[in-house]
Amino acid sequence: SALEASLGTNHGDLHWPDEDPVPAVSVDEQAGLRPDSALFKAWFESPFFAFCQYRLGVEVLPEPAQGLDARVQGTLVHAVLEAFWREVGSSAALAALGDAAVQARVAEWLDTQLPRVLPAAEYGPATVRLERQRALDVITDWLRHERRRMDAFVVQATEASAAPNVAGLQLRLRLDRVDRVSTPYGERWLVIDYKTGREAETKGWRSDRLSEPQLPLYASHAATLAAGVPEVNGICFGHLKDGHPALVAQTSWRKKLIQPEDGDFSAEWNEQLAQWRHSIEGAARGFLAGEAWISERVTERSHYAHLLALGGGTPEEE
Repeated sequence: SALEASLGTNHGDLHWPDEDPVPAVSVDEQAGLRPDSALFKAWFESPFFAFCQYRLGVEVLPEPAQGLDARVQGTLVHAVLEAFWREVGSSAALAALGDAAVQARVAEWLDTQLPRVLPAAEYGPATVRLERQRALDVITDWLRHERRRMDAFVVQATEASAAPNVAGLQLRLRLDRVDRVSTPYGERWLVIDYKTGREAETKGWRSDRLSEPQLPLYASHAATLAAGVPEVNGICFGHLKDGHPALVAQTSWRKKLIQPEDGDFSAEWNEQLAQWRHSIEGAARGFLAGEAWISERVTERSHYAHLLALGGGTPEEE
């Protein structure tokens, strides 16, 4: 065959090596990497997945989706909320606006962002019109939900960039939002990440298995750089789900942001923050050292299962 001819006749037998260690990340290699928070999501599922994506550069071709791509919808929501909060700025200003005024401002920013995010020439005017109405409903519903927060707040930063060095790994991050909150225990700082998908749960923040490490990373390493805040006292998923907006939070002063029960949970929060810092820095050191093993927990239902073929299958199949 053409392949055999190209190999020649003196190549001998081909064998899988008994050991095939991954080298540590060199200074030159790291200069060419573009690691972000998703590296840690891949790592905590299995270090092999972070190796494939960030060192080998493996990318999966996007699968065609029915209707609009969820990433495009998310981009539109993020852009409108960034513009809205840069203009409005605080819970007091939000409360002073009636529902009609809030809707008018959201509509104005939608009309500003739609030509960039969903150009009619690419998506068609009917699709753009439908998505405009859907986004208008979702965002105004979300802002009504934010009015229910128990503590007054000022939006300190939106779409803030940070480049923290985590245990020698240089990252490039962008934070959706940081709030300065007036609580019964004094001024506190809350990092918010908008979610427009199906799920947003706190169980992904467990230190023993960080399946959603983005906000713990921001809280432990990035927000003080990105927003100039002295410390972080809480994290929150702002879940913009059709008909079911939710503030999914873990803070040092309140279990739920829209319920009156508060408490001083500073000791528990600081312990959790230290655990996140330990886990995240351990992951960064492991990635730089060349760790690339496949966890026994990985199955074909894992988020990165499409990469298993590169590692010879799941551990159960070997």
